[in-house]
Amino acid sequence: MTMDQPHGGLSEVASRRNPRNARTAADAADVEQRRDDQAGAERVKLALRRELLRHAASRSPITRSALVGRIDRASARSEGSLERAFEEMMEEDAGEGRPFLSALIVSTLEPGIPAHWFFRKASELGIYSGDAGNVEAFAFHAKEFYRAIQYYADAVPSPDREATRSRNLREGGCDA
Repeated sequence: MTMDQPHGGLSEVASRRNPRNARTAADAADVEQRRDDQAGAERVKLALRRELLRHAASRSPITRSALVGRIDRASARSEGSLERAFEEMMEEDAGEGRPFLSALIVSTLEPGIPAHWFFRKASELGIYSGDAGNVEAFAFHAKEFYRAIQYYADAVPSPDREATRSRNLREGGCDA
């Protein structure tokens, strides 16, 4: 090794001279990764909201599995990211005083009612208090479902409503 060619690349030399440079590069990479993750999460939420609005227009619920099948699966990487997206949508709806669009998502395991995350989040937001598996949960969900239908039904232009309803039934959605 010669004096003018130190061992390692320039970044290694820079980090040996100033360890903060290496940390700064790692921090910048972390920030960029978080920004990409946030953009991906926003895309998932938009896709979910768009599909749920179609179901509101046809006045029909959709199972979680059917909903996931209709959005970009690469964007919806994990169950946790989907649940976070559903919960963030509920926070946004509650913050704007809107009914929960997520009320249209029903469980495959317990047809006609959402999964426990829906009731847990509604409780955290101070909108529901009770157990997710009792009669009150069914009543709360029915109220939220119909509020959402009334509020969001006109979000899709009316000529598309019947076509959307037919597509929902053909592709595994539920009919209300």
